[in-house]
Amino acid sequence: MLRNAKSRKLKAVNRAVCGLAVLAMVAFPVTVNGASTITNQGTVHYQNEAGAAMLPEVATALFGLKDNPVLTVAKVRSPISGPSGTNVTYTLTVEYPQLGGSCGDDSAAQNVTLTDTVPAGMTFAGANGTAIEYTVDNVTWTPMTATNYDGASGQIRIPMGTIPECTTGAAARPVRFHVTVN
Repeated sequence: MLRNAKSRKLKAVNRAVCGLAVLAMVAFPVTVNGASTITNQGTVHYQNEAGAAMLPEVATALFGLKDNPVLTVAKVRSPISGPSGTNVTYTLTVEYPQLGGSCGDDSAAQNVTLTDTVPAGMTFAGANGTAIEYTVDNVTWTPMTATNYDGASGQIRIPMGTIPECTTGAAARPVRFHVTVN
């Protein structure tokens, strides 16, 4: 009887371990053709009327995960150089290029905020509301500098909201700020 009880416990443990192995396989995303997916597989085991085992039948369903957004930012200045008193415009362009097979198959970037610091040796140009310009959804804004510029830290902060995939080219989100060389 003890032997039979051990055998039952061992079978239960084997089933539990096998169940965990299957759950672990299902829970981990795998990469298929560059896209993250979760695979769920079902298998049917059976015998014919004579009691001979038949080959198992397997069905698989894939679920595509949206990947994490990958934003790009490019920064240029104009003019490239100049003497003291030169007005300089820095332009940062935020884009979210297509990552997967088509637009919208990757997750949108949410609560995007661009932060930049006025370089040492330069002074933020003006407090007239046009010292910073930025574009969201093809609309150019000239916010009040008190909202977007912190004179104590020298930081410019621009809330850009949500940026969906394929926000490139004309849909890119440029930010311009103007400074003067000391």
